[in-house]
Amino acid sequence: MATVRETWAKRVRRLEESELTAAEFAAELGVNANTLSHWRWRLRKEAGTTTGRRRRKARPAKTTFVEVAPAASSWWSSTERVEVVLDERHVVRVPDGFDPETLRQVLEVVRARG
Repeated sequence: MATVRETWAKRVRRLEESELTAAEFAAELGVNANTLSHWRWRLRKEAGTTTGRRRRKARPAKTTFVEVAPAASSWWSSTERVEVVLDERHVVRVPDGFDPETLRQVLEVVRARG
């Protein structure tokens, strides 16, 4: 039968392998997040690895789809067909006959600047 320490060590290893926060992982297990965090700290201390926090893997950005429709505004002309509103700071207006590769590159630059 596993000891309490072995049980928590196994849980902490699984947490470290996941991309979840301690709170998210604890909720999935049905255990107290503070207890999980304490055991993670305690096991790191015992191993001599208490320096710094574990770096989490970057989660991929979530894609949000929005309706695209012509707006009745002054910029709309016969040569501009699509407006892509990324957020309150970023709007991309795409003219008729645009180059899809150029648009992809523009959107990548805008996304990278966040």
